Amino acid sequence: MDPNPANPSSSGAARSTEGTALASLILGIAGYVGLGTLGWIPGIICGHVALGRIRSDPTLTGEGMARGGLAASYIGMILTALLVIGIVIFFAFFVGAAVPQASEVIAR
Repeated sequence: MDPNPANPSSSGAARSTEGTALASLILGIAGYVGLGTLGWIPGIICGHVALGRIRSDPTLTGEGMARGGLAASYIGMILTALLVIGIVIFFAFFVGAAVPQASEVIAR
């Protein structure tokens, strides 16, 4: 007799891991090791595709990998956006403020 009829894995049905879930996790992590946004953007896409496939097919597993890949990719994209904003602010305030002072020195 089946100990847990609500659990599809115990009913004897073969469950397989969704490949795009694994790809999302790998790309999300690879973004931190050198790929950057070239890993995070596909990681986000693969993660959402994997979650959609896992929800529609109960024989697929890998929801945790898909969510992990999405989390790593979204955090990487947010950190990249904050870095770009910080660089723009730095150049706008510090470098931009120094330029008028230099032109005043040259004019004297």
